[in-house]
Amino acid sequence: MRLLFAKPLRTAPCIDVQRRETFCADVFYNYLEVRKVNSDMMKELRDRQHEKVFVDRIGDIVLKHVKNFNDPYIKYGPHFVISEYYVKTEDAKNPLFSNFIKDREKQSETRRLPLRHFLIFPITRLQRYSLLLDAILKHTPEGHPDVETLTESIKHLRGIAGGVDERTKPNTQKVRLWQIAEKISFRPGENDNLRLLDDQRVLIYEGESKRRRETGLEVMDLRVFLFDNYLVMTKPRKEKNVDVQYVVSKKPIPLDLLRVEKNPTAGGGTFTTPGTPAVISGVSANQVPFTISYLGKKGGSYILYVSSAQERKTWKDKIEEAKALLDTQRQDVFQVRTLSDSTFPGGPGTATVNCTVPFVRSDNKRMVAVGTDTGVWVGVEGDTTSFTQQLQLSHVTQMAVLEEQHMFVVLADKTLYAYALDAAFPPANTRAPDRTPQKLAQHVSYFNVGVCNNRTLVVSMRKRNTESHFKAMEPICGDLRNPKNKFTATRGMFAKTLDWFKTYKEFYVGAESTLIHFLKTKIAVVSLKGFEIIDLEHLNMNRGLPDLREPQFNFLGRRGELKPLAMYRVTDRFLLCYGEFAFFIDNHGSFAKNHSLIEWEANPDYVALYYPYILAFEPNFIEVRNVETFAQSFTGVWHMASQITNLYFNLLRTMSGGATAPLTQPADNMPDHHVPSRLGRRTHPEHIAFV
Repeated sequence: MRLLFAKPLRTAPCIDVQRRETFCADVFYNYLEVRKVNSDMMKELRDRQHEKVFVDRIGDIVLKHVKNFNDPYIKYGPHFVISEYYVKTEDAKNPLFSNFIKDREKQSETRRLPLRHFLIFPITRLQRYSLLLDAILKHTPEGHPDVETLTESIKHLRGIAGGVDERTKPNTQKVRLWQIAEKISFRPGENDNLRLLDDQRVLIYEGESKRRRETGLEVMDLRVFLFDNYLVMTKPRKEKNVDVQYVVSKKPIPLDLLRVEKNPTAGGGTFTTPGTPAVISGVSANQVPFTISYLGKKGGSYILYVSSAQERKTWKDKIEEAKALLDTQRQDVFQVRTLSDSTFPGGPGTATVNCTVPFVRSDNKRMVAVGTDTGVWVGVEGDTTSFTQQLQLSHVTQMAVLEEQHMFVVLADKTLYAYALDAAFPPANTRAPDRTPQKLAQHVSYFNVGVCNNRTLVVSMRKRNTESHFKAMEPICGDLRNPKNKFTATRGMFAKTLDWFKTYKEFYVGAESTLIHFLKTKIAVVSLKGFEIIDLEHLNMNRGLPDLREPQFNFLGRRGELKPLAMYRVTDRFLLCYGEFAFFIDNHGSFAKNHSLIEWEANPDYVALYYPYILAFEPNFIEVRNVETFAQSFTGVWHMASQITNLYFNLLRTMSGGATAPLTQPADNMPDHHVPSRLGRRTHPEHIAFV
């Protein structure tokens, strides 16, 4: 190898001089080290043969030199698959190199053996050594000194061979990734960065399958690759004189958004529809289906057919393995914790959970209130068995806690009530105060609590035709825990109850709205038309965002009907969130420079900001992005809880002193961009979680 291939290639013009040395090093690697340890042993064995006509012992020499084999062989052996890959790749694209190798292989010294034979020969020699010594050991009489030394030599050699095999596996995988990266291609206009050449990339599994086409009952042959970041379905394509190519047939599925569904009833080449079962062309009777889903707006469900039930099980196990590997590699920025693993009784079955809110009780216990169709349940945070029903109300859809006033505000059956917090949820072993609430408003669609112009406000919305009418109320009652508070003091039978709130402002927006956000000095109303900025001190100076007359926002018109979700202030910018995407505008309402659209993977119904993260909630998973880096690449995106189908969400935020801020009211020591959007609804009450 040295004289016929390695040495001549270092000066041959068939490889560009700029990469010739690197190429030779990659192909032949440390073969000189392997050659030296073998030559040293051979020289000493030959010297002993010259010393004596009859050589009665070799074990001592073999053992001495075998101990030096480890490092050279552990380096060379695993690298062979890489050497072979470089030779094959260069041979396929470089005719000069191909001719050079063929000329070398025709030399009589090679005995017409290919270069591969010489590259792998040191590895096969290692294996032959142990076989040869084992044969010698069988003919060595007991008590001979070579019995011990040869036995130990064989043990060393087999240990080295095992180490070579073990270290070859990751290099074999690396080479396979290189091969796939070379052969995989996308259809025109499609191209996802699979990052197959990343050093940490792992190919978990690959195999053949069939997939039913979207139209008709025919199937197509697929080669499916499961990496540690994507599942990729490809259609093999073989052309004349070209190795098989893999054309991506469907958008690669990120592992976080991949879900294996329960087996469809169809099997054995049939596909069951509401009509008569039909035979699927191209699927044999012994092939079995399994269904995978790509969660989010870009995905769908696909039925794949594999060769056997065991192959289906292998795929499912490998997908679980890939997901587990992904979990160990990433650092989630949020954790999902169970609040209650029990159901909440209601009517003939269980009650629907609609909302949750955390608060701190007067005995400093951290509590959680859960709003259902039959009332409000309260339990200790972290104790899933402590929830009991405290208020019997119909169809509770929203709740909030005003920490400063120690007040609980709840929207039930479109009526807005306010309770003294200790009266609604008294600490254990205390005499419950009067639970009579104050009715704040009726026919309320939703409300929000926040701070604007240094005023704590409760803003309710009442729908009239297609208009949204708002009433902003300011609490004037002070701390309801204060025993000297005149608003809670016992009054005579005919004495008028003092209102806890005064009406601060009333205004309306000429469109259906979904929620409001509190900015520092203004209120942002989210409506079907966009975002309306309301100046409560100057109600005639309202402004709509974005200004669709500006050419920079023409892309909004091209997107068709859009669903505005939320608006947040982030440092000196505003983040406008829609159902399909989000983007920044500056203080002047212009599209923020140096920022692009954030395209959701999800189909979010709600979003929430917990700086620097924006969370998009849909029924199947939660998408989390860093608002400062989302424009860079998919690497700035975290997906979590992709299997959640019955998750209800909230954001816990710690205030100074250990209290929790209410859901819709910012903590005093937090900027207003921390306020999350209001809660939505969920349909499965069995399992509630905080994010």
